Amino acid sequence: MYAFRFLRFYVSTLYRYLQRRFVCVICRIYSQLIVDFFNETYRERYGRDVSDGSLTMLWSLTTALFIPGGIIGSLLGGWLADVIGR
Repeated sequence: MYAFRFLRFYVSTLYRYLQRRFVCVICRIYSQLIVDFFNETYRERYGRDVSDGSLTMLWSLTTALFIPGGIIGSLLGGWLADVIGR
């Protein structure tokens, strides 16, 4: 029983570590592109740059929704491909 608990703890800790590293690496690679996209889109629509507070909020939402969006997209992608056709 204790071995199962230890194994479950070890696997979940390793998974969380790898997930966090993945998010950090991906988000840092594309961070400037995303920030530039936010600024450019806002500038085209409203004629001025995004304030620092709003940009931080947009960036936080983008990184927070990265993993759940990937999970939902991967789960629905196979089903949608079967329904529509590959």
